[in-house]
Amino acid sequence: MTATLTTDNIDSLQAIELAAGGWTVTFASGNIALHHQLYVNAKLADFTDTLAQREFHLELADYPRQIVIAAVDRDHRTTDFSDLLGQDGQTPWVYEVSLVRPSHSQTNRIALMGDHATGLFDDEPLMTLDLQPDWDDEWGFGTDSFGFGGAGYSGSTAPGAGKGAFGAGEFGIDAHLLTLSVALSEAGDHQLRLRVISKDGLYADGPITVFSSTPPPAVIPSITATSYDNQTETLTLQIQ
Repeated sequence: MTATLTTDNIDSLQAIELAAGGWTVTFASGNIALHHQLYVNAKLADFTDTLAQREFHLELADYPRQIVIAAVDRDHRTTDFSDLLGQDGQTPWVYEVSLVRPSHSQTNRIALMGDHATGLFDDEPLMTLDLQPDWDDEWGFGTDSFGFGGAGYSGSTAPGAGKGAFGAGEFGIDAHLLTLSVALSEAGDHQLRLRVISKDGLYADGPITVFSSTPPPAVIPSITATSYDNQTETLTLQIQ
């Protein structure tokens, strides 16, 4: 089935920052027979559950630098069409790194550390990722020792068929590909490094990588016309 995808007849897009954190994204659309997708920073972030939904909720700590709303048929609402929308995911302010999750590891979490383009690393990570997801103890069919443990359970680190990066590791083991992605709002050269953290809180840092971020202008929270001079035809604006 060919997908129906369009960004036409969609307007009144607003991103409202919430006091409790995160954002509410609202929009208007005349595509009443289609579902809608939300793309944030060149990635599919969410999709509507009903035809009437015109609002999304984002849990982002930083300003969303790029927002696109697309209308799509129901059967393809979970499909990422970034490439068709001219968003190849290589936005010049988004750093992304992938690595294979180690098997039988004592590592509990992995963190991405950065210096916010200041030259001095921050103690707080840009993001963290839990290396023990909910399906950590689930094996794919036939990959566990038959008769030991519950059905499909009691494996140590195998993600199971279709859940990992095929060919990235031993068959059924350590083939889970982890991806960390973060938007860097400060323009300039960022120093970044991965930190692995054990269950007892000990950590080790990897080598430093330099990434040059060129973000678009930040969102203007408020702009107000304060005065107008008829003689000079000069409008004075206050930006907050």
